[in-house]
Amino acid sequence: MDFSTGLYTLSSCLAHEYHFVKMNKNWTEAQRYCREKYTDLATIDNMEDMKRLVNTVDRGYNGSAWIGLYNQVNSWRWSLEDSGFYGDGEAEFRNWDSSDVKNTDQHCVVTGDQGTWWDDGCNIKYNSVCYNGNTTNISERFILSKESMTWEEGQSYCRQHYTDMASVRNLAESQKIGNMLPKESWAWIGLFRDWSWSDQSNSLFRYWHTGTPNNRYGNCVSANGQTTHVRQNFPSVATVIKKELREKGMSDDIKLRWKEQPDGKIFHKEEKEKK
Repeated sequence: MDFSTGLYTLSSCLAHEYHFVKMNKNWTEAQRYCREKYTDLATIDNMEDMKRLVNTVDRGYNGSAWIGLYNQVNSWRWSLEDSGFYGDGEAEFRNWDSSDVKNTDQHCVVTGDQGTWWDDGCNIKYNSVCYNGNTTNISERFILSKESMTWEEGQSYCRQHYTDMASVRNLAESQKIGNMLPKESWAWIGLFRDWSWSDQSNSLFRYWHTGTPNNRYGNCVSANGQTTHVRQNFPSVATVIKKELREKGMSDDIKLRWKEQPDGKIFHKEEKEKK
């Protein structure tokens, strides 16, 4: 199946340009294809990018398409980012429970009453352990919230009332927090991981479909806003940015837009002649 399209130029500031590739591939295959043929899988910085990406896709196509957002499984970090708070190796301290399968599909971490940790879905509600850096009394530096909340709600609560969610730097702190909890209960701590873009962009823009991400059983993102498995096959959306434009002899103040045909469509299927 071949597609034809038209482009016209408009002098403006350079923005992401997207190209719809209607080929069934899993996410890894789509990433490889886009890096070979273009620059990378699509990164989306804002709502204008999102609208431009949607308009790139054939209006007759109502399926899903890969973008560059994915679950970076080994990117655990603490909510409290102050580097001066951590000694040598303390930011990397982990106390996973031996029964927990680390780095599965969950993005947030709870501690149990034994001081060991599990990863869990960020939208589940637990009490939260906060850290108060404004007290000199060591016994008052960790505070357990009275209300249960999601991880993000817990982060907001801790930052509003104290310093941040609790960072656990060593085994002694892990055990201290565990001793604060009622028997057979769990609470959020500040360890989490976020989604990343294939091109290593630091874009924080997200436009999730209702109910996603559910932080379970999905590692990559399709353009309908759903998280899904990397092995599933979808068409991909590739972004053509400055590198591609320069190679074609265009200056940085040139912006490419998709040209709509008289019928309002961008893409048209070319029927091959029968022999």
